[in-house]
Amino acid sequence: MLRSFLIILLFYPFILLADSLPRLLGEDQFGQPCAVDRATSLLLLSHDKASAHLAMEAISRLWPRGDAPLQLVVDTREVPSWVMSWFMLPKLRRHNTPLCLDDQGRMTQALAPGDGEVLLIELRRLVVERRRQFRDGETLGRALERLSSR
Repeated sequence: MLRSFLIILLFYPFILLADSLPRLLGEDQFGQPCAVDRATSLLLLSHDKASAHLAMEAISRLWPRGDAPLQLVVDTREVPSWVMSWFMLPKLRRHNTPLCLDDQGRMTQALAPGDGEVLLIELRRLVVERRRQFRDGETLGRALERLSSR
């Protein structure tokens, strides 16, 4: 069964550095502790607005009541503090699912989807086992549904 299911919404370019990811400890949009650690088994990433919308559409279709077995991680490294407090945090707080805020960009330095694509990464103890790219919401939705039913 899927223990942790993450979507990372990334809005800035970054580089794939290694097959092993850094551990991420932080706070969510409500100030509660959150983590990307050895128990994390799936990441869903995008680095631009178009692919973030694609990912959120797929998740909304699969779990319309907001009861998805996932945690979202948001790269806030390059977001000015006033934009974060005035615009992003209020919008992020509308989500029931915890959004782990990555203010150091640690995950963004380790992973790299292309423009307009969503990257699905399967992990085992923070080691990348499989990477797949999606540009189509239907295909992404089917892949997420298969993985979440394991």
